[in-house]
Amino acid sequence: MDGDFPAPWPPASHTVTIKSAAWKGVMTATLTVDFAADAAYLTLSDHKVVETCEVSTDVLVDLDDLRMVVGVEVLRCGRAAFNR
Repeated sequence: MDGDFPAPWPPASHTVTIKSAAWKGVMTATLTVDFAADAAYLTLSDHKVVETCEVSTDVLVDLDDLRMVVGVEVLRCGRAAFNR
């Protein structure tokens, strides 16, 4: 399977720009993958995190003071998770 992707795959981090009709302007989301920790974090805002909610044992959601999502952490998301 490694031969199917350009090297290095997947990249350590990637920035995605999302345009939304519900949002004035452009929202930028950043996906960071930490292979050593076997985790990924999707940053949706630069607001201060004041609370973290555990959605499941592998998914944590960070919220700001208005309870808006700042980011989402996914644990145990490595290649082994896709080889089931």
